[in-house]
Amino acid sequence: MDKILDIAEKVGMYVCAVPVWGDKVGLPFNSPGPAVFNPQSASVYGAWLGERYKSRDNLIWMIGGDRTPNEGEHLETWPALAHAIRGAGAEQLMTYHPQGGTSSAWFVHAEDWLQLNTIQSGHAERKVRTCHDFISVDRARLPRKPVLNSEPCYKDHPVNWNRANGTFLDDEVRFAAY
Repeated sequence: MDKILDIAEKVGMYVCAVPVWGDKVGLPFNSPGPAVFNPQSASVYGAWLGERYKSRDNLIWMIGGDRTPNEGEHLETWPALAHAIRGAGAEQLMTYHPQGGTSSAWFVHAEDWLQLNTIQSGHAERKVRTCHDFISVDRARLPRKPVLNSEPCYKDHPVNWNRANGTFLDDEVRFAAY
């Protein structure tokens, strides 16, 4: 991570780091796991990360890891991680990576650590008409926060994970991203 941040800094790039992927906190939808993070371990890890990377100017934190934080371990673990990173002095931009077809604003908009809402328009349908709706609704929320589609569909990814539906084309990726 240090080497990646150094290289990115030299060329004027930012790195968006997902410190824990969602399957390490609970095991929804066929995740390989193992689920090893809970609020206590996330706090310890977050404090270590925050202390280690607090002086990095080219880092963005993306809490969440493609999960919906509305139940069980997720509900308490993600905020614990974010607060620990902040508590150790890391002041970089922080956001949340929601599951497909959702927005971070639905779950953590009011959290004091969240500075940027992200949506994931996802991979379930062609010409994702919901992107505009997601962004419009999120931009109207108070307090106002910027919003970004952090995971549009991927080129050549099967629509709704089924090749029989075809795959996403490059113009569909651009449509969802724009």
